Amino acid sequence: MTKTNNDKIDFVVLWVDGSDENWLKEKNKYSLNPTDISNQKNRYRDWGILKYWFRGVEKNASWVNKIYFVTWGHVPDWLDTSNPRLKIVKHEDFIPKEYLPTFNSNVIQFYLNRIEGLSDKFVLFDDDIFIIKNTKPTDFFKGDKICDNYGENVFHISKMGDVYPHTILNNLQCIFENYSKKNFYKHYWYKIFSPKNGLKVNIKTLSTIGYTQFIGIHHQHICMSYTKKHYELFWKYCENQLKECSKNKFRSYNDLTTLLVKYIALLEGDFVPRSIRFGKRFELGKNNNELYTALIKQKYKVLCINDSSEDVEFEKTKKELISIFEGIFKEKSSFEK
Repeated sequence: MTKTNNDKIDFVVLWVDGSDENWLKEKNKYSLNPTDISNQKNRYRDWGILKYWFRGVEKNASWVNKIYFVTWGHVPDWLDTSNPRLKIVKHEDFIPKEYLPTFNSNVIQFYLNRIEGLSDKFVLFDDDIFIIKNTKPTDFFKGDKICDNYGENVFHISKMGDVYPHTILNNLQCIFENYSKKNFYKHYWYKIFSPKNGLKVNIKTLSTIGYTQFIGIHHQHICMSYTKKHYELFWKYCENQLKECSKNKFRSYNDLTTLLVKYIALLEGDFVPRSIRFGKRFELGKNNNELYTALIKQKYKVLCINDSSEDVEFEKTKKELISIFEGIFKEKSSFEK
C-alpha cells in the first residue's frame, strides 16, 4: 500500500560545521552578545559523532520516509548526498532572504514547515540527539496526534546570561493569550496525569493545580514531533512577533522558540502520552559515567548529549564517546560514502 503524505514521517536534523572558515567569516561580520552563554564556542564544536546519528536512524528507525539535513551550506565529507532518502536543505531554500544569513537556531526552526517536500508529520533533531534503541512510528505519532508528555512545574531562571529561559517566558506569554488552563485541565485531565508521565512529573503538575495560569511546561530536551497543522497555529498566533524575532542574527532575549509549537499541540489535546523513559538528556561534564552507562546499556530509545558546559575535557571525552558509539554502531550506514 502506498503511503499518503499524511502517513509519512520525515526526520529533520540541524547541523553546523563550526570550523568552516567561510561560515566563521560570515558569522564574524555580525556582532553577538559575548555574555550570552548560548552563543559560546562550545555550542559549535564538532565531536565527530554525527555519522552515528545516521547509523542509529538506519538501524533503529528504518521506517522513516526521508531525512532532511538542514545546513548553512556545508556538508560532512563522508556524507553520501546521493542517497535517495537524504535531502540537503540550505537555509536559503526555505528561510526568507531578508533574514539571511542567520546564526540563530530559533529563526531556522521558525520556517521548517516551508521546506519543499517535507511531510505533514516530522520529527526535529538537533545533531546531539541520537536514536540508540529500536523505535517504531507510534513512538512519535499516533494518527495525527504527537506522542509526548504533559507536565507542569514552577518555571525559574537559573542562568541570567542564557537567553533560553527568557524565550520560554515569551512562549508562555503566547499561551496565556490563547489558552485557558481551566478548560485544558477539564477536558484532558486523563492525559495530564497519565501514569506514563512518571510519578515525579505528575506530583509537580499536581502541585501547580492552584495556579490559574500555566507556569511552566515540562520539556525533556529530546527530539520533538511536529505537524504542519500546529505550525500553522504557531504562525497564526505569533506572526508579527516571529517576523520581528527573525531579524535576530543570534539568539536573543525577545525570541520565541518552536517549543511553542509543541505547547500548542499539547494544549489542543492533540497528543498521546508516551513513557517518560522514552528518552533522556545528559549534560557533558567532567564525570560522564552515567551517560556512558546509558549509552552502552541502551537504556533509552533516544538520548541527548548536550554540550553547553565549558567544564569538559574535550579531546578526552571525544575519544571516549567515539569509542562507545563504535561499539554500538559498528557498521557503516548507507548515508556514508
